[in-house]
Amino acid sequence: TGSIRDSFGISSVTDEGEGRYRFNFTTAYSNTNYAWCGAMSTATSNRTNGRHATQYHDNQSTSNGLLTTSSCEIMSTMSGSNSRADADFAYFWAIG
Repeated sequence: TGSIRDSFGISSVTDEGEGRYRFNFTTAYSNTNYAWCGAMSTATSNRTNGRHATQYHDNQSTSNGLLTTSSCEIMSTMSGSNSRADADFAYFWAIG
């Protein structure tokens, strides 16, 4: 549902479509040279299709993902494929 359990500098989370999440920062970074880390998980008893967190790219052939000073968009992909899939839990943090 996009609720935040504890913010640590995240003002909101936007659901951008299947398997896509935009994490909006409380205070914008001065540039896009920050590091981020994320993890995804599911709450179902079927753990065979784990989730991976990767930076979302609007064009996978380029290296410029949707990384801005005010937000970072990541996607959840199923283990063993490049298919996007919603996650029940998305964990994200950035340091810059």
